[in-house]
Amino acid sequence: MNGLFFHFFYLFVLGNYQESLLYETMEQNFLPKENSKEKYLLFKSDLISEFHSLVSKISDIKSISEKIILNEFGRFLSTKLYEMSRGSIDPSWNYLQFLENIENTIHEALRNSNSSFNPPILKVTRISDNKVVMSYDSPRRLEYLALGIIQGFSRFFKDKYMVSMSKVDTPNSEISLFEISIANTAETTNAKEHSQNE
Repeated sequence: MNGLFFHFFYLFVLGNYQESLLYETMEQNFLPKENSKEKYLLFKSDLISEFHSLVSKISDIKSISEKIILNEFGRFLSTKLYEMSRGSIDPSWNYLQFLENIENTIHEALRNSNSSFNPPILKVTRISDNKVVMSYDSPRRLEYLALGIIQGFSRFFKDKYMVSMSKVDTPNSEISLFEISIANTAETTNAKEHSQNE
């Protein structure tokens, strides 16, 4: 998480929760001042506690749960991330194939854009032809942001999908598991052919 992340959050808040107090809150935290060292420049490293503080403040002002804010921001962020990585995304991939390659596309693009960017490692396990499980294990505790990003990426694919989230406690952390499935490809193809023949 670095300044680029906060810049996208700034755009998200100003575009979705327009209110004078929110403008002031965001400007105080994001816009560099003459006597500052521009705290949120792109090379600045992890600022997770400050991000959670901002989300909490917005939640209080707007009476919206933090989970909803994080999820909505994730959906917003997914478009920015996809656009940044478009050149490394195989256009023949379906939604699940794309998710299997997030480390080599989205996260690789982020790391290349700035060496201080440290996205969480996402482990994706193929369960069947139409199902994968993605594990999210990060001390940042942004699983609802991750859920929103996963959901947001789906807009770039034609597959109909379902996603569920569960949590597993381990001795050292709490892991979030996302089970993502798409409609059976053969069934979808057959349905289209049947519709065209009618």
